Amino acid sequence: MIKGGWIIVFITASDPGEAERIAEGIVKEKLGACVNIVDKIHSIYWWQGKIEKGDESLLIIKTRGSAYVGFGRPT
Repeated sequence: MIKGGWIIVFITASDPGEAERIAEGIVKEKLGACVNIVDKIHSIYWWQGKIEKGDESLLIIKTRGSAYVGFGRPT
């Protein structure tokens, strides 16, 4: 488990709107001090047994290691 000092967390979102919603939620809930959004990154990744390619938005989150446990996958 990560504890203590500052860390950087990278998350991708499917589009700028989703990135904005995630970033606002993180800052509002004080899970991160700052979130930068980098739009239009191109990703290559494995998904369901095959290689996929697509454009995404990248979130760069500055947070404390102790707050990292608050990051979870949406249900």
